[in-house]
Amino acid sequence: AAQRERERATRKALVRARQIAAVCAVLAVGAAGSAVFGYLSMKRAQQAEAKAEETRLLAEAARGESEKLVVYLLDDFYLELAPVGRLDIVGALAKRALDYYNALPEALRTTQTERNRALALVRYGAVLRTQERLAEGSKAIDEAVQVLGKMREQGDQSETTAIGLALGLSTQARLASSADLQGQALPISARAVEVIKPLATAPNPTVSARRTYGEVLNLHGFLQGRNDQDEAAVATLEAARKSLRSIDDLRMDDLAAAAAYAEATSWQVQSLITLDRGDEAKRAGKEGLDVAAQVLERRPGHMQALRAQALITSPLVTLLADEMHLAEAIAMSDTTVRAWREFVRLDPGNAISWNNLGVAYSNRNDTLRSTGRVADTIADLRVALNLEARAPPMVGLRWNLTAVAGWLALLEADRGNRKAAEEAMAANRRLLDWVVANTPAGSFMHALHVPEGDLWRVAVSRLLGDDQRTLDVGRTVLPRLEPLQPEDDAQRRLKNLFLRITNWHMAWSAYALKDYATAEHHMTRVLEIRKREPPRTLGEKREAASERAFAALVLTRLNRQTDAQQLIAPALKLERELSPRNLDDPSQRLELATALYVAAVAGLGDPAPQLTEAAALIDRLPPEMRQLNTTSRVRSHIAEEQKSLRK
Repeated sequence: AAQRERERATRKALVRARQIAAVCAVLAVGAAGSAVFGYLSMKRAQQAEAKAEETRLLAEAARGESEKLVVYLLDDFYLELAPVGRLDIVGALAKRALDYYNALPEALRTTQTERNRALALVRYGAVLRTQERLAEGSKAIDEAVQVLGKMREQGDQSETTAIGLALGLSTQARLASSADLQGQALPISARAVEVIKPLATAPNPTVSARRTYGEVLNLHGFLQGRNDQDEAAVATLEAARKSLRSIDDLRMDDLAAAAAYAEATSWQVQSLITLDRGDEAKRAGKEGLDVAAQVLERRPGHMQALRAQALITSPLVTLLADEMHLAEAIAMSDTTVRAWREFVRLDPGNAISWNNLGVAYSNRNDTLRSTGRVADTIADLRVALNLEARAPPMVGLRWNLTAVAGWLALLEADRGNRKAAEEAMAANRRLLDWVVANTPAGSFMHALHVPEGDLWRVAVSRLLGDDQRTLDVGRTVLPRLEPLQPEDDAQRRLKNLFLRITNWHMAWSAYALKDYATAEHHMTRVLEIRKREPPRTLGEKREAASERAFAALVLTRLNRQTDAQQLIAPALKLERELSPRNLDDPSQRLELATALYVAAVAGLGDPAPQLTEAAALIDRLPPEMRQLNTTSRVRSHIAEEQKSLRK
C-alpha cells in the first residue's frame, strides 16, 4: 500500500511538474525574448519608444508570472515532493531556475528577480546538503544569505524575503553541523530564529511563517542539544511543537506540519534522555510516535514521518538499554532500522539518511552485545558493514562503519579469533584511510581521525592478550590526541572519549603485566577525564562505576586499601541499587560481580560471601558471554581469591 501510494503521489507530482515547467518555460522564454526585443528596439529606434515601452511592460508582466511559478515550484511544490522522497526533482528545477536567472541581461534584472534567484539558491543548497555535496551546497547558501540579508538591511520587510533568509540561515547552520562544526552552527541557527520570530509570533501569522518558525526552531533545538545546552533545547523544541501544532491543531489536514511536529519531538526526546528525565522522554516519545503513525496512515511512505519515527525510537533504544530492558530495546531498535531502510529505499540519494541507518545499526549492536548474544551481534555487525557497498560514499557513514568494524574486531578478539579480528581491523583501517583523505586537512576532525586506527589497535591488542603491544601503541596515540584543540563542546567530548578509552585499555594491560604503577597512572587519567565529563545518563553512570571499580583494584595491588575502599564503595552501592531493577541485562550482572570481587580484595565487607555471590553471578551469564576472554579472566581472578581465602 505504501509503495502504491508513493507511486501514485510521485506520478501526480511528476505530471504536475511537467505541466508547470512547460508553462514556466513558455512564459520565461517569451518573457525574456520579448524583453530583449523591447530592450534592443529602444536602442535601435527612439522613435518607437512608446511601442517599445508597451512591449517591455508586457514582457515584465509575463516574466513576473513566470517567476511566480518558479517560486511555487520551489516552495509549495517542495512540500508536495518531500513526502515521496523526490527532492532531486526540486534540485533539478531549482538548477534550471538559476540558469534562467543567470542568463538574463543585466538590464532586465530587478530586485524581485534577485530575490527569486536567491530563493532558488536556498532550495538548491538544501537539496545539495541531503546529497552530502557540502562544498557546493555551502557556496549556494552563502550567496543566498548574502543577497537576502542585504535586501533586509536595505528595508525589505516582506514575508517572502524573511522566510527565504530564515531558511537560508537554517540550511547554512545544517551544513556546518554536517561538517561537524556544531559550535559554529549554533549562532547561525539563532540568527535564523531571530529573523522569522517577529512574523510567526505576531497576531494572525500566516501558515508559511509558522511553518518556517517551527522548522528553524527544530534545527536550533537540535544544535543546542549538540552543544550541551539540553535544558534550552527542550524549551526551544517545545516552542517548535507549539508553532507547528497551531497550524491545524494536528487534525491531519496539514501532514507536513504534523510530520515536522513529530520530528521536533524526536530531538526533544534526545535532550530529555541526556538530562536523565527518562519518564518525560517516554511520554513525549509516545506522543510523537502516535502523530507519526497518523501521518503514515493518511499517507503511507510519508518520508518525514518515517524519519521522525526513526529519530524518536533511536534514543529510546538507548534509554531502554540503560534501564536494562534489553528485549524491549531490541524490538524498538528493529523499528528504527526498518524506518531508515524504508527511507533510503524511497530516497537512495539521501546521504544523511544512509548515515542515520548506520547509526541505527550501531545502536542495535550495542544492545545485542549487552545481552551476551555474541554470535548474533557479530552477524549484525557484518550486515551493517555491507552498507559500504550499498550507500553513496560519504564521510559520516564511513566513519560510523569504522566503529562497526572496530567492534567486530573487539568481539572476535574477545572470543580469541585472532585472524577474524585482524581482518576486521583491516576493514577498520581501510575505512579510516578513506575518511581521513576526505576530511578537510587542518581541521580538528582530520587530526582526530589520523590516530583513530591506532586507538582501535590498542583495544584489540589488549583483548588478544598482546599487553606490551597495547602499551607501545598507546604511547604513540596519546601524544597525538593531547595537543588537539577542539572548536566546540561536541569535539571536546570526542577528544575526551578517545583519551579515556586509550588510557583505560593501557591501564588494563599494565595491570596484566603487573606494572601497577603504570596502571595507576592511566586510571588516574581516566578518572580525571571523567571528572571533566560527569556522567549524566544511567548508562554513563554505569560506565563510571566500572572505571572506579578497576581503579580501586589497581590501588589494592599498591597496598592502598583505604583509597581503594573509598572508590569501590559508591560503585558497589550503585550496582546493588540497579540489581533489583535489572530485567534482562547480563552485562549489569557482570558489573556487579566485578564490583563484589574488588570489594572483597579491598577489604570492604565480608570477602567470602562476596566472592561466592560474584562467582554465582558469572556462572549464570549466557554461555557465549561466559566464554569471552574478559569474562573468563574475571571468573579466574575470583577463583584465585577464593582459593587464597581457604589457605
